[in-house]
Amino acid sequence: LRIGAFGEGAPPVISGMAPVTGWQDLGQGRWRAKCPECSVHPSVVTRNGVTLPLARWPNADEAGRGYLYYEASEGRLSITDNELPPDVDWTGGEAVLRTAAWILDRLPVASQKGATLTFSTPATYQIPRGYGYFLQNHPAALDRDGEWIFDSATREITVMLQDSTPAEHEFAASVIEVLISVARSQGIVIGDLILAGARRANLEITRGSLVTVRGIES
Repeated sequence: LRIGAFGEGAPPVISGMAPVTGWQDLGQGRWRAKCPECSVHPSVVTRNGVTLPLARWPNADEAGRGYLYYEASEGRLSITDNELPPDVDWTGGEAVLRTAAWILDRLPVASQKGATLTFSTPATYQIPRGYGYFLQNHPAALDRDGEWIFDSATREITVMLQDSTPAEHEFAASVIEVLISVARSQGIVIGDLILAGARRANLEITRGSLVTVRGIES
């Protein structure tokens, strides 16, 4: 079985992206649009084909390489950082927390009380002292052109545009989990394709044998 281009011409494109349109002006450079196909948080949002960054605070090029450091932790579910700004409630956002040298956990912030953040899902390990974290996917983190956030409850994307409007661009979001999946199969050739924009994986091979992959662009 061969999965790939037939005949001459440019390689076929298999895309996991869906267009995002119908933007609403929220003011202060922020625009919001529904993404009905986004059943879960998209891993990629593009503007004119270029991947945009998920909004985070602090930004990656700021002091400490964009990491914050907490003074205390409780088990696997909360941290206390006395340097958090008192006028921002990070509930509904996400903490990206290093719990081991090889692990970054993405932990939804269920509540904030003072300087303490409590997560709705536990970290992989007991939260240690010394490792840093940052916050993302929250309106307070939207401070640079092209940054975006996603509201899972309403399936809405909000993007920051400082010098333009959505009418000047084409936006898209990743909505398909896996573009090509091969499972428990053999004797398959996959080639001469462009795979782009899957939410999790463009190509996934599980328990396959004699599977050849060649000429794939992504």
